Amino acid sequence: MTLDRIRKICSRAYGSAVIWSWAFNGLRLASGLLLLPLLLRLLDRSEFGMNYLFLSVMGFLPFLDLGFTASLSRSVSYAAGGVSSLQAEGLASPAETSGHPNFKLLRQLFYGVARIYRYIAIFGVVVLGGWGTLLVFAKAQETPHPQITWAAWILTLLAAALELYTGWWNSFLVGLNRVTDSARISFLGYAVRLTL
Repeated sequence: MTLDRIRKICSRAYGSAVIWSWAFNGLRLASGLLLLPLLLRLLDRSEFGMNYLFLSVMGFLPFLDLGFTASLSRSVSYAAGGVSSLQAEGLASPAETSGHPNFKLLRQLFYGVARIYRYIAIFGVVVLGGWGTLLVFAKAQETPHPQITWAAWILTLLAAALELYTGWWNSFLVGLNRVTDSARISFLGYAVRLTL
């Protein structure tokens, strides 16, 4: 294989949303296969249990979205397609569509959704923070270093709030037909999360 051919293949793979999605799922699988034995080896039993308590509480994050991301992607797609307004039910008639992106509506969606997700993140911190803090409080003294346990819980809660708040951006990109960019961001975000 020539060097030019290899460059073309790499360039095509870099621009493929499918490859980035596979890489993301591969990273998730590898994290489970590599991280679990590492945690079993490095953490004592109470710390390992606390890690799973954190994971259990954070497992509720997707439910706090309440299905807004699917509606957001659809609304952004309609606005990018040129609808004059969003309908409560059904689709706009073809006469109401300009064929050019409705930038005013896209801007309104952008700022409105950012505000909604800010409230979702605050709600998530209050609900998960309250419930999780009660669970951590009940078991933190059983760990060898309770101060580190509390610091880890605070960092986990802050990461959850950030994940809740920033999650809408990828849906916005998908609605704008920027699927590859969304897949790249998901992969890189998960890699950073896993590294931290």
